[in-house]
Amino acid sequence: MDFLGPADSDANTMYWLVTFVTHNSRVSDRMRRFGVKPGVATILPANDQVLIAKALAQTIRTHSLAVPAFNVLPDHVHIIIAADSESELAEQVRRLKGYSAYVFRKSHNLVGSGHVWAEKFNRRPIRNADSLRSMLGYVSENHVKHAARWGPGIEKTWIERIRPIVESACGPYTAGLSEVL
Repeated sequence: MDFLGPADSDANTMYWLVTFVTHNSRVSDRMRRFGVKPGVATILPANDQVLIAKALAQTIRTHSLAVPAFNVLPDHVHIIIAADSESELAEQVRRLKGYSAYVFRKSHNLVGSGHVWAEKFNRRPIRNADSLRSMLGYVSENHVKHAARWGPGIEKTWIERIRPIVESACGPYTAGLSEVL
């Protein structure tokens, strides 16, 4: 049985863990199979991570998206989002990626269609309260997992700069989920 969040009134609504990566930052099995050679990866320094977090927060507020948590790292974003269907989920992710890419390109005076995000995104349904609790922790602590790769500054960027943005858009991670947690 699919898990329904406490704010959900539609029986089809469920939470999803979504991950999307920056352009050329990952090489998929499909790319290897077809001999695709990726170009230079888009890696987001701290100021750009903050810029992306602000753009995601703006999209969440503008479109009233049900997002209890997200995290922005140098080469990917994790976000938990509620959607009634996979097509609605895809539309919400398109909005998030589209607006954040627009803001990034504008801030860097990039003209045209310079890629910021990889074309696809990964999604995993969150099927019960225990999984939701686990995924909230995973998203909110993802910078710790990646500190060895990106350096200790990633934790400071999260604590001092990104987390307040996330909380302004989503509330504290447990907001609205008290019946579940």
